[in-house]
Amino acid sequence: MFGFLKKKVIGPSGQARDTLSRTAQILELNLMLCRSQPSYGAKLSSDFVRGYFIGFLDASLQYSKIPLKDDEEFFVCMLYGHESLLAKDVSSTVEYTRSSIHLQGLEGFDKGQAAGGRDYFDFMNEKIRSPTTLFEVFHGK
Repeated sequence: MFGFLKKKVIGPSGQARDTLSRTAQILELNLMLCRSQPSYGAKLSSDFVRGYFIGFLDASLQYSKIPLKDDEEFFVCMLYGHESLLAKDVSSTVEYTRSSIHLQGLEGFDKGQAAGGRDYFDFMNEKIRSPTTLFEVFHGK
């Protein structure tokens, strides 16, 4: 399915790159408050958090009406978003992103993906002041 990883990956379009960079900054504000938690690494690897990242990043592309033509372009965008967000937290953003996408269909991942998408849309539509789900997950609330 993701055999394209063997060829040179070209980054997302300028509009997608800008959107994903800004979205990663929103998530980074949450992670800054979570990195000191002793369970940070374990929770970063959890199905829910992985799904949350995918859902939040995907929602930003949807909200910005950036069309993606296929699974390959989706992966490239998710990889760019994860690289912008997690380069200092994981040893390989390619492997982290690939592993995350393969979790689709698992309950924890799907719940995280839905929560991430909902948080993004609620934040952008001013229904919430700030997305706090990640903070709550990392701080055990």
